[in-house]
Amino acid sequence: MANRLSADGSHVLLVEAGPDFLPNEIPDDILDGNPTRAYYNQRYQWPSLTAAVARNSDRRVHYEQARVIGGGSSINAQVANRGGPADYDEWASTGATGWDWEGVLPYFRRLECDLDFRDHFHGNSGPLPISRADKGEWSGFVNAVS
Repeated sequence: MANRLSADGSHVLLVEAGPDFLPNEIPDDILDGNPTRAYYNQRYQWPSLTAAVARNSDRRVHYEQARVIGGGSSINAQVANRGGPADYDEWASTGATGWDWEGVLPYFRRLECDLDFRDHFHGNSGPLPISRADKGEWSGFVNAVS
């Protein structure tokens, strides 16, 4: 986001919260191929975040949000994952104008530099390199759940 905001020459200050680690001091749970270890470690989460459930404003649900340098990428095994088209279309059907699949796809394409696919659904000139790990590189955890 800071890159996009500063593209026109504006000055931007990016502030992150949470612990930071030198490359040789990154904790094992962040390095682990099993993303649940870091994802559920409260040390890397903002405490007590909740959101109202859209159809019942009296009910609130807990959600996880990273509080560590590197943000969500530090606790989700460095995985980039889009929702399916129906997920975004559902958002639009509840009133989130412009958040349908066709509305968000151009932003995904601008964001990514997909190293594996060159088609209408994937960008190839964005700042975020995207690639898929060969099955031989998958962790034991990923192999077990796939």
